Amino acid sequence: MRRGSGALIYVVIFLVIAFGIVYVLRQSSQPSESYTYSEIMQYFDNYEVSKYSFDLGTGKLKMTVSPEGGEEKDIEYTVPNVNIFLDEIQSSEFGDNYREAYN
Repeated sequence: MRRGSGALIYVVIFLVIAFGIVYVLRQSSQPSESYTYSEIMQYFDNYEVSKYSFDLGTGKLKMTVSPEGGEEKDIEYTVPNVNIFLDEIQSSEFGDNYREAYN
């Protein structure tokens, strides 16, 4: 083995660590408001969601809410359970879901 190959390994390790630190710092520098699942569902219950998109694969929910008397805002939230979320916001063919019946 050559002598220079050991230095190359150290350079690669240094670069990986440097990119990792930059990634973590970029992620933590983006302020994001934290929501609970019940707060998200409250927007749907109160008919304050003007539009939304939902990724079934990742569970990422992007929605625009317009609270009464407030200004419109965009919210991003990762739903903990895709199936339960879909059951709660959609009606089934056998009748209303429990959330609609409750309201």
